[in-house]
Amino acid sequence: MENTTGTGLKLLDFSKSLQVSKSLESLVSRGFGPQGLQTLLATSTGQVLISNNGATIFNALNIGHPVGRLIVKAIDKMTQYTGDGTCFKMFQDMQFRQ
Repeated sequence: MENTTGTGLKLLDFSKSLQVSKSLESLVSRGFGPQGLQTLLATSTGQVLISNNGATIFNALNIGHPVGRLIVKAIDKMTQYTGDGTCFKMFQDMQFRQ
């Protein structure tokens, strides 16, 4: 059953939005800190990506969920303005969830 408002707009499932946020966080949490690990991904074009930079990882993803796209846009803007801070933004989002 699909949740819609009277205007035809779809309502987001809050539990699914939290799950998307946790999944994105798990991608970059391994690469955080001085002993952070690399993340291995296969991009949609078939290229193999090995990185511990969250912005690089998120830019390689094709995210379909609206909340996931919003989080990645916020991270991208933060990276444009500060030059870094992807992991910080994800951990900040984690604190808002708690």
